[in-house]
Amino acid sequence: MGVSQVDLGAGEQRRPGIPDGPLAEVLIGPDRGLGVGAVQITVAPGAGMPVHDHGPSDALLIPLAGAVRLLDADGRAFEAGAGTVVAIPRGERVRLENVGSEEARLVAVFSPADFVGDVQRWPLAGHPAARACR
Repeated sequence: MGVSQVDLGAGEQRRPGIPDGPLAEVLIGPDRGLGVGAVQITVAPGAGMPVHDHGPSDALLIPLAGAVRLLDADGRAFEAGAGTVVAIPRGERVRLENVGSEEARLVAVFSPADFVGDVQRWPLAGHPAARACR
């Protein structure tokens, strides 16, 4: 497969089965065979992801709008907004939260793309399993 392009906001929205979980749109899945995957993540004010890791994947978080706080296992806080990039090594446990008053949008790049495969198995945002977790 050659060069391809993906438009943000054109894919299915998925939500993890947790209260106040973010919306996730898979941009580049592991089925592309690229060795990397990408997900657009939208985090509402006050929402986030509890402590988690990304399995065998390294991650880069690239904020597009709004801002998020990332807390690592040592309790260090990283504030990330447009113009910053946060690198998360594989196996690192982190918590993500939107402490601002506006929606935060990020692109997360994972290598290898294994974690994106996990995101593809999250319920669709309109599915009852996802609605129960708002």
